[in-house]
Amino acid sequence: MVSQLSSIGVDVMKTSCVVLTVLAIVVSASIMMADGPVGVYAMVQRVVFEPSEAAPKTLQIWGVFVWVDGGLKSPGPINVPQRGYLYFKLPDGATEASAAKKQWAEIQAIAGSNQVIAFGDWNYAGPFEDLYIPAAGQEDVRVRKQAEAPAKPILYPVKTGLVRIANDSAHESLRSLLKAFLQR
Repeated sequence: MVSQLSSIGVDVMKTSCVVLTVLAIVVSASIMMADGPVGVYAMVQRVVFEPSEAAPKTLQIWGVFVWVDGGLKSPGPINVPQRGYLYFKLPDGATEASAAKKQWAEIQAIAGSNQVIAFGDWNYAGPFEDLYIPAAGQEDVRVRKQAEAPAKPILYPVKTGLVRIANDSAHESLRSLLKAFLQR
């Protein structure tokens, strides 16, 4: 009888360990992997128009960036700030290209001012910590490192517009975070 109880106790413990291990893996995977809309907050240092400012086809936006989970319509957590640049190309349609150029001029006007801006609306699937969005059918959406040569610009997201984040107490922690990473 004692040996049967011991055997049952061992089986219960083994089963419990397996169930807890599986549960831990499922919970970890759901925390590490996610999907949904994402936008970007940026503190822009400078912009580079190519081939020229007068007739731009592409734009490098240099500064500090944080991805915001949930996008700009329903912002949620942000990831760790990243220094570098985003590399964009003009949309194909004349109306969209004209709107992009206007937004690019606005970005140029605030460059170096410590003004925080928000833009973009991409969908992602995967880890959110160091966001890289190679989702099916989408382009290589990521912050490029300073030493990386410009290649394969992504389509500029005109439809979300460009939002200037208010310089108020509600956004002070975001502004301070970006400023601290900019000074590194």
